[in-house]
Amino acid sequence: MAVVCATAAGAQDIALPSGASATLFETLPEDTLVRFRFMSDGLAADTDYDLIAADMTALCETTAGEVPSGLNRAVVSLSSQALPLGAVAPEVVQFFEAYTIEDGRCMWEPF
Repeated sequence: MAVVCATAAGAQDIALPSGASATLFETLPEDTLVRFRFMSDGLAADTDYDLIAADMTALCETTAGEVPSGLNRAVVSLSSQALPLGAVAPEVVQFFEAYTIEDGRCMWEPF
């Protein structure tokens, strides 16, 4: 499948339940799922995970309509800086969640 990347010119801030905002910087359709990669400048390692969990679900719900036909799973990542997929940088905070997409709704999947 083709890789679709959000560009800085087309990127929009998404307001999150926690009061923070995030920007979609990359969408990566794969064989069985699609990855939505977001960045949030204010993300910190000591952020309450309950807030992050609600933000992650909100990001999934925001992008669920963009899941390509035939795919029903999404992995949402939220990081403090945009990194290449799979990159590890100790100074960058990263969270990941997996979801099943059904009827335009996101249902959390434990890894």
